[in-house]
Amino acid sequence: MSGATDLLGAMPVRLRSENHDLVAYGFENQRIVIPAAGIGGVYVHRGWGKQWGRSGPALVVVDSDDRVLLRAPGSWGAAAGRGRSSRSYSVMFDGLIDLCDDLGIGRPKDLTPRDVRQQKERWRRAPGYHKLRVRSRGLVFTKMALALLGLVLAGLGIAAAVALAKLLPPGIGAVRNLIGGLLGIAAPLAAIWLYGFELRALNWLAVSLQAGTLAPPDRFFCAAYRRRGSAPGKWLTALMVVAIPVLIGWGPIIGLVSLAHGFADQALVTSLRHNGATAIGYNIDVPTYSTDSNGDTEVIHHPTLLFLPLDGTGVVQTPDPAIAGWTWPMNQRHLVTIVYDPADPRTAAVAGQISGSPWHGAPTGNIVSGAVLTVALVPLTWLTVRRIRGKRRESREGFFDAIG
Repeated sequence: MSGATDLLGAMPVRLRSENHDLVAYGFENQRIVIPAAGIGGVYVHRGWGKQWGRSGPALVVVDSDDRVLLRAPGSWGAAAGRGRSSRSYSVMFDGLIDLCDDLGIGRPKDLTPRDVRQQKERWRRAPGYHKLRVRSRGLVFTKMALALLGLVLAGLGIAAAVALAKLLPPGIGAVRNLIGGLLGIAAPLAAIWLYGFELRALNWLAVSLQAGTLAPPDRFFCAAYRRRGSAPGKWLTALMVVAIPVLIGWGPIIGLVSLAHGFADQALVTSLRHNGATAIGYNIDVPTYSTDSNGDTEVIHHPTLLFLPLDGTGVVQTPDPAIAGWTWPMNQRHLVTIVYDPADPRTAAVAGQISGSPWHGAPTGNIVSGAVLTVALVPLTWLTVRRIRGKRRESREGFFDAIG
């Protein structure tokens, strides 16, 4: 009965019946012999947790005192069919039954996670306990090196995404942050894809070197995608579901907020241009202080206009409005021309803020990008719903085919 394969497709991990003994073969020429007379039971389970330090799926051979003689990590038999599939270890449960019948021992028992939690408290290691090596040391180090390379590339990709987002002109609006976020997410996803591609490429290269000719690429790349097509499909469905609220936030919400602010800024600019009076003053910083959850002091800077109206009503101090999303640079030593409403001097702005269009730059960019993303929501939502319904229909059909 065979289990894991190596890079060349050979199967050094296997269980066999030899001279009424259970013989387990592992990597690095490991060979473990367990007399059938000393075997009290064979258990297959999917593990009792995925946290660090807890056991994953395995095949466990115990003696008559329920002490562990052999532990073979991985998904064996029915546990592989019920749980997540394992490319390395999955085997047919029937083969394990035949093996136990040939040895004259009890048939294997498939434990649920609850059963395992109850069993593990009384599982102790027997004298001569062995753990089957189901992975080669070279493969482990290779995967670690590729994972480290993936982390480095992901970090570089995220840094490049942030740099590219900063290079975009501020006039395109808040969608610049969305672009940077999408590029930042794409970087680690690309590193994960590259990790799997590199493993398949190493497999193809090893087989090609052994055969002395180029192995068919589709057997290692296209076929691999077809075997694991469900995983990318699930990721794509999840990304489509997550993209809907993201597009709602960056689409209609930001677009409508920018539109409302644009009309308010336009009304303020029009009023000050037609009815405003001018005065000389300053744009100063009026900070406020607060304490965060860690006890550290936070400082918030508030641009504030300070000027003396021509009617002599006294000094006016009022917040500088953020027209078109920005306030005038603060400088308490530099005089600026301030335009204010004589009927309400607290309605004021720096002359430079009302010289151009309040729709220029980020407001227009937010409205345009918001409209585009809002339109994109319609086909995205339709495709997502259709995809989820199709997956559910396939699942129901598969269930009825299985019980039929």
